[in-house]
Amino acid sequence: ELCRQIVLNKPQKLILLDVSEAQLYEIHQELSETLQETTNPLSVEALIGNVQNGMLMSHILRKHRVQTIYHAAAYKHVPMVENNVIAGVTNNVFGTYEIAQAAIYCKVETFVLISTDKAVNPTSVMGATKRAAEIYVQSLNNLLSEIEADSPTRFITTRFGNVLGSNGSVI
Repeated sequence: ELCRQIVLNKPQKLILLDVSEAQLYEIHQELSETLQETTNPLSVEALIGNVQNGMLMSHILRKHRVQTIYHAAAYKHVPMVENNVIAGVTNNVFGTYEIAQAAIYCKVETFVLISTDKAVNPTSVMGATKRAAEIYVQSLNNLLSEIEADSPTRFITTRFGNVLGSNGSVI
């Protein structure tokens, strides 16, 4: 849904990055078909990758001169993360660390962390991992503003609840 909304704002280019080839293919096909039906000259490129790979993230950000990152890569299903704690921490916390560091290194203008309402007073491992990611991103924003008055990367956190039409959403 985030990609569908971004397309409406007519950026010059949209880079889709996902670790899931099938889901990446699906959204790329949908957006490509939608754009063919309009006069929107938007270029959409689909890349397979994992946010935990900081070198790959830096390469992609530099190559495509990314200005804004919407970081929504997370394991978000509470029971799955409860049963796979290491994977949840690795992806949700360390993955956020890696892509945030790449954003700073590549001087990305804006980094938006998409978090969850489950990060408010977390009662699950998933909520705790998202809260840890939020705290880290907020600390980067504070640290960078203290070090450099005109920091190249601005960090923003937003929390979503269940989003209708998203993978794993609830009506």
